[in-house]
Amino acid sequence: MLPKYGYIDMNTNIRHQFFNKDVGKELNLIILHILSSIGFVNNMLCNLMSDDNLWLNRIKYISAHYAWSGLKKVKQHFDNEKQSVNVFSEDINQFIKNGSYLFPSNFRNCMMHYDFCNKGTEVIMEKYFSDNKPFFGLIESCFGGKSYSRFFSELSIFLNDLEKYLLSWFNVDMKKVKWDL
Repeated sequence: MLPKYGYIDMNTNIRHQFFNKDVGKELNLIILHILSSIGFVNNMLCNLMSDDNLWLNRIKYISAHYAWSGLKKVKQHFDNEKQSVNVFSEDINQFIKNGSYLFPSNFRNCMMHYDFCNKGTEVIMEKYFSDNKPFFGLIESCFGGKSYSRFFSELSIFLNDLEKYLLSWFNVDMKKVKWDL
């Protein structure tokens, strides 16, 4: 059964109460786009698939990586522009720092390219390899023996916290939502 979903039709060229931050339309829409992809994974896919589904966890990982990467690039842009007002709270620095741990390049490459090699080198260590483990021991190899379930639990917490932070940028009037159309 599909979870309940809805939408609000609005013209973003008109200034209204939907945007909580007094920043340009472009930044608000970038944040909304990032939030939408996380929200779809957290609130639709996670309700349709079990927590141990390898495809779901790969999708969660990829969407989390793109969200982290996008926020990092946006923050770098504003840092380089030396804006007098910092539009991001300190929370964004913590998300970027946590992402640095969650998204090392060797693991990221394997998750995104469906391979267990990075630049021609096998990523799975022999001591962690097992055809009975999810991803054959890739997670254990990249994260110092951390289990699949623990890693994806941490990733879920990261995604939920990031979604909560990004939601603070917007004011959703639930009376304006059109449901399940």
